[in-house]
Amino acid sequence: MTDPQLKPAFRYDPYSDEARRDPQSLYPVLREEHRAYFMPEYDAYAISRYDDVWNAFMDAKNFTESEGQVFPRSQMLVHHRGDPPKPKLDPKSMFLFLDPPIHSQFRMALASPFMKGNVGKLTPQITTLIRDQLDKCIARGRFDLNGDFASYISVGATAILMGLPVEDSGAIIDLVNRMVARDPVNPGPTADGI
Repeated sequence: MTDPQLKPAFRYDPYSDEARRDPQSLYPVLREEHRAYFMPEYDAYAISRYDDVWNAFMDAKNFTESEGQVFPRSQMLVHHRGDPPKPKLDPKSMFLFLDPPIHSQFRMALASPFMKGNVGKLTPQITTLIRDQLDKCIARGRFDLNGDFASYISVGATAILMGLPVEDSGAIIDLVNRMVARDPVNPGPTADGI
């Protein structure tokens, strides 16, 4: 006879059917009971608390971005020992997936347009962008805050900063959405997103 007071042992696998169907129910248990949850099948840890994740991102000595941030299960099943792979510089990786000092060099080269004073100079253009997009959304009577508004503002503001045509925002958003889209059955990027 099973003791009803005993709850089953907690198990977290980000690729399991349970986690893919309802990840939100697992996160509080991870945060409250498993600050760093070891997943032996992947030889990896799931870090669940914001401060811990932030500190790991800031600790380039002990943690790396070189392999990316989101992994297909097949990649997680390959256990690594030793140093992370050397950065791919020809062709260059996205600089998000580079560690210091190379990442720092990219950031320094790209930082100027994104500094507060430079962004502040674009306030009138960005304000117009926001008002125009909001007018379009309101005219339809109903809209998705992210898909129809926020995405256009973030991409449009970045286009203004980079001197690109704001009219291309829709096409850029479509490309980004295709790159990050995931099939509910097959992990990893879809064929359309590659």
